[in-house]
Amino acid sequence: MQIGQDITLDGEKFALAELLNVGEIEPLLTSFCEAVGVASAIIDLEGRVLIAANWQPLCTEFHRVTERSRRRCIESDTQLALELRKGEKFARYRCKNGLVDCASPIVVGGQHLANLFIGQFLLAPPDRDFFRTRALELGFESESYLAALERVPVIPEEKLSSILRYLCELAKTIATISRERLVSRRRVQGVQRVLKMLAGPWAQLTGREFHLAVCRYISEELTLEYVFVGELTANGRAVRVLAGWGGGAEMPAMVYDLWETPCADVMTQGICVFRERIRELFPRDRLLSEMGVESYAGVVLRDKRQQPMGIMVAMGAAPLAADHPVNTLLPVFVEQVSAEIQRGRAQEALRAQSEELQRRNEELSRLNVVMAHHFQEPSRRLVTFASQLRGQGGAVAAGKNRRVLEFIEQQSIYLNRLVRDIQRYLGIGADYSLAKVLDSRLVLERVLGRMAAAIKEAKAEVLLPDPLPPVRFYEEYLEMIFTILIDNALTYRRTDRPLRLEIRAGMAGDRARFRCRDNGRGVAEEYRRQVFELFSRLGGNSADLPGTGVGLAIVRKAVGVTGGSVTIEDGIEGGVEVAFDLPAAGGGID
Repeated sequence: MQIGQDITLDGEKFALAELLNVGEIEPLLTSFCEAVGVASAIIDLEGRVLIAANWQPLCTEFHRVTERSRRRCIESDTQLALELRKGEKFARYRCKNGLVDCASPIVVGGQHLANLFIGQFLLAPPDRDFFRTRALELGFESESYLAALERVPVIPEEKLSSILRYLCELAKTIATISRERLVSRRRVQGVQRVLKMLAGPWAQLTGREFHLAVCRYISEELTLEYVFVGELTANGRAVRVLAGWGGGAEMPAMVYDLWETPCADVMTQGICVFRERIRELFPRDRLLSEMGVESYAGVVLRDKRQQPMGIMVAMGAAPLAADHPVNTLLPVFVEQVSAEIQRGRAQEALRAQSEELQRRNEELSRLNVVMAHHFQEPSRRLVTFASQLRGQGGAVAAGKNRRVLEFIEQQSIYLNRLVRDIQRYLGIGADYSLAKVLDSRLVLERVLGRMAAAIKEAKAEVLLPDPLPPVRFYEEYLEMIFTILIDNALTYRRTDRPLRLEIRAGMAGDRARFRCRDNGRGVAEEYRRQVFELFSRLGGNSADLPGTGVGLAIVRKAVGVTGGSVTIEDGIEGGVEVAFDLPAAGGGID
């Protein structure tokens, strides 16, 4: 059996045995031969046997053994093939070795590839004298040759016609199987090429460039005039073309209504293929007429919730063949094209959010400037005027009036501090280019120097390790954090014992973890998250209470710009510990 022959079909090279799928066809031939009682074979146009089934010993042990008799067999096979090349559905021939053979052509993709033979039978009982003479002529042992002859089936003429009809249908079936294998192979190759493109040249493309590359590839690969990717508009009634390839060039941007178009069917059915007469089926679709298309294929694009969000369409100027791979190739792109549309949507949403955030930050910056002048200036004037009135003495500053003036002055000072702290809170931003490596101990010592008088007045003991780890941070923010935490420790110290304050730090991966511990009043566990909120003070929001309720919110926001966190734990003897982390000198902001 010679099955290694290569053929060229539609410009592609195939192994003929692979195309014919010997493994599937051989059992089919064997069953047919056993049922009818004849031999069968598939023989290529050069006379080579590709598949043989139920062959007679007269042929396998005699006729195809010696050179002279085998040449006669090949001449017979070739003569049958010549008859079939004239376009006949089948041919019948009596071979030169005395047996009858019939054949029907196997045509795949319009190309005559091989022939399906049945034969090695007789139409009437054999003439033993004729075959004895033939055995002597060819040098065969007569008795063995005639014994093999007895096994050759005799097929009556009236029965042969039905066998020949079946032969023709079987040849068509084999051709259909081969054609399907050809189509399947091409589809697999097409998908493999697409996957290779997606992982290779297209991997770096995004947005319109990616969609355009996909559309052009489909158009050229499938020989279709128009291919485009579109996105549903917000109301879901129209499609906005994101990119397309048509007539050998990029298609212009456009928006079209879905009403009475094949695209509307795609949106409800998922995938639609109209192989011909698309303009007759959708006469109200003006674009189909303008483009002059005859065939149409479309597949819906869905988002992560499996809701329709777009469409991919391919259209041709000619009808599509039944085995055209458009309905196989289009779905291959669905996942990637859908993901790219969703990525574009997410990017657009992020851009819009970024613009909105920038707008709000600009508003906050303007508010900060306004507060610096329009809020602080009136409070300073109130303090000044109240102090002047109290300094005048007499009835103006006596008795109840004095208490009123003191209240005005106290509230004005509180308002001034509150505005200052809000300014500090709003002024915190994340621009890492302004961060630098800081010696955290030097920064802390500078803060302690400025607060030395308050620390001395409180008779507080401050314990510092040596050294503290350097950090990469904003110097202004680090000073502000230390100032707020030390001021809180002084403000909320206990009156029955001296204040003890410990400031320590250590490394936790690429971040420095600071701990400020004291033996003050402490914070109950149920309030430890609340105190980081704006204007949150234990005991209410009265101006009589110390602080503004903004300090720890400032600490949390300042630490947060680096991706850090702030927590409150138990301190010394019922006091409080505030822990926060910052990027170490060799690290960065997450």
